Amino acid sequence: MTQNKLLNEYLDITKKPLDDKGFLYDMDIAYKCVVIADDYAIEFADWIRGCKLKERSYDFDNIEELLKTYKEEKRL
Repeated sequence: MTQNKLLNEYLDITKKPLDDKGFLYDMDIAYKCVVIADDYAIEFADWIRGCKLKERSYDFDNIEELLKTYKEEKRL
């Protein structure tokens, strides 16, 4: 595996068993998943920064609730 924890998670999800030879890992799909996750995390962080600048009354200590609100606002 790699030193990138997120990439390892996606590799584990996308692995396919081979006959008595271990697993086949789909690096292409795993890398694409990492890029999507990174982009999503960056957009979420930017959204939080914007909310703080606009002094919205969200509970910024409750990440799960913030993520739920973000998804609702972005229709994800």
